[in-house]
This record gives sequence, structure tokens and C-alpha cells, in this order.
Amino acid sequence: MKRHATTIVLCLVAGLLAVWLFLDRDRVSEGERRRRENNVFVAWRREELSKIELVRAAAEGEEAESIVLERDVKGDGPWRLNRERADQQAVERLLQSLELATVQRKAAGDGALGLEAPRASGTITMGAVVHRFALGGPSPRPEGSSYLRVGDEAPIVVSKDFTRTILAPGDTYRDRTVVPYLSLELATFSVAYPDGGLTLEHIKGRFFRVAQHGLVASRAGTERIWGALAEVRAEAFPKDAVVDELVAKPVLTMTLVPRDGRPFGEIVFGGPCPGHPDDVVVLRKKPTRVAACAPKGALEALRVDPASIVEQRPFLLDHDEVEEIRFEDGPDSGGTDAGAPRPARVDLARKGNGWRSRTLDRDLTPDEADAVSELVSRLTASPTGKIRRGDHEPTMPVLARVTVRAGDHEETVEVGRVGEDGLVQVRRAFDLARLYVPVAAARRLLPRETITRARTLLEDARPVARMRLRCGAPQDLATKAGRMELVQPSGFETDGSVVSLLEAFTRGKVDRWVADVDDGTFGLATSACRVVVGFEDGNAPATIVLGSEGEGGIYGAIDGRPGVFVAPLALRDLASALYVNRASLRTEPSRITSVRVVRAPRGEALTAPAEVLREAAAGLYAERVLAAGEGAKLEGSVDVELAVASADAGRPRVIRCSPLPSAEPGGSPPAAAPPPSPRARHACAVSDVQATFAVSDERLALFLGTPTAGDAGAPRDAAVARDAAPR
Repeated sequence: MKRHATTIVLCLVAGLLAVWLFLDRDRVSEGERRRRENNVFVAWRREELSKIELVRAAAEGEEAESIVLERDVKGDGPWRLNRERADQQAVERLLQSLELATVQRKAAGDGALGLEAPRASGTITMGAVVHRFALGGPSPRPEGSSYLRVGDEAPIVVSKDFTRTILAPGDTYRDRTVVPYLSLELATFSVAYPDGGLTLEHIKGRFFRVAQHGLVASRAGTERIWGALAEVRAEAFPKDAVVDELVAKPVLTMTLVPRDGRPFGEIVFGGPCPGHPDDVVVLRKKPTRVAACAPKGALEALRVDPASIVEQRPFLLDHDEVEEIRFEDGPDSGGTDAGAPRPARVDLARKGNGWRSRTLDRDLTPDEADAVSELVSRLTASPTGKIRRGDHEPTMPVLARVTVRAGDHEETVEVGRVGEDGLVQVRRAFDLARLYVPVAAARRLLPRETITRARTLLEDARPVARMRLRCGAPQDLATKAGRMELVQPSGFETDGSVVSLLEAFTRGKVDRWVADVDDGTFGLATSACRVVVGFEDGNAPATIVLGSEGEGGIYGAIDGRPGVFVAPLALRDLASALYVNRASLRTEPSRITSVRVVRAPRGEALTAPAEVLREAAAGLYAERVLAAGEGAKLEGSVDVELAVASADAGRPRVIRCSPLPSAEPGGSPPAAAPPPSPRARHACAVSDVQATFAVSDERLALFLGTPTAGDAGAPRDAAVARDAAPR
């Protein structure tokens, strides 16, 4: 017995302590008081907070009001306002204001405090602890403060913010939610308005069908609608007595049917809300009645043409959602592409930030993965031009299938043949839609080797020895002392832009590979545009052929190698440009001794300060070279002629400039050369270089007497006259 005495005593002490704590639970401890000695409420037990009652006395223009906020503490339920769900955020702001409220000062000696007829009173219930308080009249200091008494304690002064919180009307805590259900809870959503309407039916997951067309709705379209529903929140609450009159002729009626059997919702939109010109009256009739003033912008967003939100893309997933993609030959394909065999299956899956080829059983290189990502992005982003329900369409031959997967969600599209209208029929299995897409878009859906091909144009690290350009005026370039020099036509300095040419064809990237073989539709067989890249070892030169324009660029291929690509149009511009030095017109300013300018048609000489003329002559730089060699001649009348003399030359260099044919009324640029820059409206030639150059009018402005941007519209001659005026 003795050996258990200590245990028995400890148990008795614990029991007595528990009884004491139970009996003392409704008292405010000294520790609580010390921790909150400067707070309005000396104890705050949020976990036990179950009820807040506020009574506002009648004020000028307002009636007395009783506000009761309650919650189920044991069930951790939401706050309710007069038994209806309250705005949880608004209640939380009230709780923080009450919990953190501090004493501004003591009220002793302040005279009348207004506590005999308080403006508001309240009760806060936290388990056995109950705070009762009364808000009196305004206090002279600090500004906006008020007198307050808590229980039987001495009056204090509380802040302006606390006063505003206690005097807030009951509408402050009303739930602002008007739409009773979330989008993913809906079986059917519909809106009706005088000149139309829309009905969405839930299909699977987050996807809905446009009932009017029997086709799946685009996620972008439904997200705009769900976003509009989120905006249908109460900005204010109109007087219930006038609501029915304001919505007697609804401008829009919304019906929501939940999937779980709960009552359907009905919401009507009326005219402008009294006192709130940017809002409209909204009345939720079912499942419970709520009237509110909601932003009118939401109303406009809900007026949706059903056809405008039908999904136009072959796939419903976005590119970053696709986890797996599989390209397969269809039963009617014949297994060939333009007569050449093509792979029966290309199976790819994401792996980290890259891709893995299940077909090849290896991880793709970063460049290969980049090409796959670019293709997936195009497949999931390309809209069609024509779409209709395919239930009653005739069976189409299936040349290929593409299946994408994200988690448990899987989609398949099937590719048909080219129709008489030049479009390819594509079947979307998800909703049986028939989409009619351009051949270029359908081609992306076929299995091919180049799906995983890196977008590098020439995967060849050998040093380049020469380049032959046959995309306009024939040119040959060769590497000399580490620089690419113009060999043919001969006798010309090489322009620095040749570096861009070399980079584009040896290290540049194509936009994408679009086919394994040329089927005759890319303009490659008849193309006269070829670029030959020769290497220092003399082996296996590469010939790049550029064909017709398409898919936002230009088609091309490398002779003897599989694959057709699309490259930026700038690649053709580089291949067709003349690489004669574009600075051939200019003379170093330090060498210029005089500049004589004669304008046509009257042959008048331009008089201007020598320094001004020298600077303008030194700034003559061509936008591009128009022609070089024997055929490089100016056409048409000469607008201006410059004679530039220099100390180290016997004769002055003579520069003549004529309007380009495209700059004359009804004119067009020569067919043999690419069009010059829009800024270049004159062709210029210089006496010691057998070439013609396109020069911008801005560089010729002084000599032509035309205004420049710097002159704000004033004639250039006026600016010259100012410079020449005596100071």
C-alpha cells in the first residue's frame, strides 16, 4: 500500500487541479490580463468564439438594427448572419478589429460620454467568457474616436477605426455570393436574353458541350463565362421592396442545374441599380432569394453567341498539359508519304523538361525535344476554319491518328483525305466533330521521321570554304584569311552583312520540319533559288533549295537529305541579297575637300555650309544593293547629282540618284531583285563602282530638299539656310 501512496497522491492532485480549472474556466486569468493590458477586451479566446451580437441605435435617415453573427464552434462551421451564411471575409475583418482594438486613453473627467443612450451596444460570447460593451458619443481626441464602456469597468476612448467597425450596417456582413454553385458542380448552365441564348452541358471533367451545336465548348470560352460568374457578386444590396419591379422585364435569365441533385438556381438580371450607376440589379430567385447590385460588365460578358465558343482546335488540351503524344498510320494510309515509306508509329512522352521517344527507346536531345515541343504547341493551338457535328457525316477514310494524353484524359483525332475544296477532313473523337483544316495543318498530324529532328538547318561543324548563291544575281563567295569575300562578280568590296548570311545557313535554325519528302506542293522542284555551302575538306557540299512561301515562311530542303522545312522569309532575303559593300557610296569625311550638289530638272546648285555638305555626303549608306556588274545602270531621270572631291583622288566621285520604279506613280520594283526597304525610294550610282544602290530618302534629304523627322516637317533647305546665316 505504501509503495502506491505517491501515485495515489499525484492522481488526487491532478483531479483537484482539473476540477479547479473547470470551475475557473469562466474567469479571466491574471496572465490573460497582463498579456492584453492595453487591449479593449482583456480576454480573447478565438477558438471558443461562438456569437457576436451588435445593436445599432436609430440614426438620422436609418432605422435601428440588430446584427447576430453565430457559428458552430464544435463543428468549426462557417459564420452565419441572422441564420443565413455570412460573408466570411467581412466577419474575419470584424474579429480582427475586436481582437486587436486598443485603449486610446482613459475617459476620466471628459464630462458627458453618451453612454446613457449608446449609439451601439454588443455582446461577444467566447465559451463562458462574455464581454458586454456600449459605444457612447464621439470623443474630442483623438480625431474620430468614441467613448466605450466594457462591462462595469471605467469608460475608455477607442479609435476611429474601431468606431467605424461597430457602427457598420448589417449589410457589411451579408454574403456577397449571388451564384450558388461552382462551374464544376454544374450539369447544365444556360443563359437566355431577348435576342438569343446559350446552353452548356457538362460532358466530362472540366469540359462542356455547346447544346445549340452539339460540339464541345472551348475552355477559353467557358473560362470567360466562369470569370463573368465570379464577378456577379453583391457590391450593394437594394431595398427588397423595389427589387421585383426592377427585374420585372429581365434583360438576361440564368439557370444553373447542379449534378448532385441539389435544387436548380435561377438568377435574373434587371436594369440599373438605384444609386449605383455602374451596377445592375440581380435577383437570385432559387434556391434561395438574394437581391444585389452587381457589376454590369458581368452582364455583357454573359451575352455569348453559341458559335463563338465552340472549340475550333483539333485537341482540347493545352500544349503544356500534354504528357504523351502518339502518331500512328491509319488503316487507309498505305504506309507511304509521296511514295516513300513512312514510320507506322511515333510515340513520345514527356520526361522532366524534355521528351523521350518510346519508339526509339531513348531520351531526345535538348534540340530534338525543342522540335517536339514546337510541334505540340502548334497542334494544340491551331484553330480550324470550318467545323460541324459529324454524327450523320459519311464514313471517312483514316490516313492517320494522333492520340494525346494527360493523366486519365485521352483524346484522339483522325486524319482523312484532301477534299475538293482543298481542305482535309479531321475527326475529333471526343465530340464526333468534323474539322476541315488546310493541308499544312493536316500534315502535322502524320507520323514521320522528322517529328523529332532538331531544327538546326545544317548539322555540320566543318569550316566553310565557299558559298554559291543562285537566288537572284549569281554570286560566289570564298573564305580568305578567315573572312568571307566576294569572288564573283569580281572587283567589289564585300559587305559586312555577309556574316549574317554565313550564320543563317551554317548555324541558323529553321522554324520547323514539316515533311519527310517533297510531295510536289512545296515549289522545290521548280525553284531557281539554291545555296551551295562548300567545306574546307572538299567533301559532301550541302545544297539548300528554297521553294514557295507557306505557313508563314518559305519551304526548303537540303538536296540528297530527307526532310522539308519551313524557314523565316528572311532566309530567302539573305540568299538573294547582293553582297557588294553598301558603304561604297560614302567617302571618309576627313578625305572630303568639297561637295558640289546639282538638282534636277533646272540644274540649280545647292548652297550650304561646307561642313554640312561634307557630313551629309559621308552619311550616304545604302539600304541594299540593287544590281552589280554590266547591268547596273540607273533608270529614269536623275533627281540629284553630287561631285565629291577628295585630296587623294584625281577626279571627284560623281553620285547620281534617280527615283526607283516603285516610287513613281503606277511603278513596281524590278522582278529580278527583292524589293528594297520601304524607306528607300531612290536608286543611286557612283562613278567608280559598277553597281546601283537603294538609298533612303532620309539620307538624301539635304540634297533633295525634302523634310526630315528632325526638322518637324520644315523643308531641309530652311534648316540649311539657318545653319548658313551669319551669327
